[in-house]
Amino acid sequence: MITPNEYINCISDDEMIQKAIDESIKKHTFVKIPKYNSRTKTNIWIIKKAIILYSETKIILDGCHLRMADDVYTNMFKNSNSDLFGDVSDKRQKNITIIGKNHPILDGGKYNGLSERGSNKNGLPSIKENNIVRFTNCKNIQISNI
Repeated sequence: MITPNEYINCISDDEMIQKAIDESIKKHTFVKIPKYNSRTKTNIWIIKKAIILYSETKIILDGCHLRMADDVYTNMFKNSNSDLFGDVSDKRQKNITIIGKNHPILDGGKYNGLSERGSNKNGLPSIKENNIVRFTNCKNIQISNI
């Protein structure tokens, strides 16, 4: 098991989590995001940039509170191939798991003003960038107990 708290020298919480996921893929293990954030010394994890998931990623959200940063337009979690278009069946990802334990929270944070009506208008991105989770061209996705 790897925890993001092993990467407290990072500049952001999402970078800590991403480094833990990247390392877990190399070591064929899983990531456990605990309630306590050692970098900020708080019980909250602020997400400014999407956390990228790959095939065979497993994350345990153990009582943690992940909150989207104010005024960002991004997903909290998305698969690494989520931006591919067209026939990409050869790049299909599989076995991505996010399991909650001890009542974790995925918090959208303060409303950033992006809705279906404003999608791709007035300099705003597509609404697809404003969802907590975004998986495209995947199979065997498990999200539970959140």
